[in-house]
Amino acid sequence: MQDVFTQISVFLAASGVIIAVVYYFFYLRNLGKTRRSETFMNLFTNINTEAFHKADLLVQYVEYSDYADFKKRYGPFSAQKPIHVAIRTISYYFEALGMLMYRKLVDEQMVWDTFQIKHRWEKVAPIVKELRKELNEPRYIEWFEYLYNWQLKQETKRKVRQQPIYILES
Repeated sequence: MQDVFTQISVFLAASGVIIAVVYYFFYLRNLGKTRRSETFMNLFTNINTEAFHKADLLVQYVEYSDYADFKKRYGPFSAQKPIHVAIRTISYYFEALGMLMYRKLVDEQMVWDTFQIKHRWEKVAPIVKELRKELNEPRYIEWFEYLYNWQLKQETKRKVRQQPIYILES
């Protein structure tokens, strides 16, 4: 009789350990998703500011044909004119987002659904590429470019919607 109680207690102890391990696994998995969502919301909060919107509009509507034309119109990149600050603001923001994406610290689907990267990179790319040469810093703003290339790959993998999702689902 004592042998049966021993076996039952061993079984219950082993079952308890297994249940605890499974629970902890799911807890950690959910914690990772929660952290990625929190990181995303922090990023989204930062992009949704008046200062960022002003910088984004400046960059979106700046006119130049190449880096030489940009320098001629707006001065060297070391100048502190609003357009220079705006380009740095946009570039550094998407630089950080690209690094977080590469390290898988932000949810890829949320980035895909929320951020329009392509036109922003294409607007600043001529400046960034020439600055890399000027500064002798080939990795300058590399994660923004990584994000741009990631988005291009996603466009070929995913069926890119031409309408908002709420229109397609109704």
